[in-house]
Amino acid sequence: MRAARLIRMALLLQSSPGLTAAALAHELDVSERTVIRDVQALQEAGVPVRSERGRAGGYR
Repeated sequence: MRAARLIRMALLLQSSPGLTAAALAHELDVSERTVIRDVQALQEAGVPVRSERGRAGGYR
């Protein structure tokens, strides 16, 4: 289940860069905390995920 969610998250970030944790949580039907943990897991696996703070921030 988690592996499928991580793949879906990576695909979402490729197709829609700049998604916020809240938007990803809504799309994936998980909490924002789970999104943050999943982003960390992707980064540890070598997937280049950047985060930017502020009004125009989000994950890329």
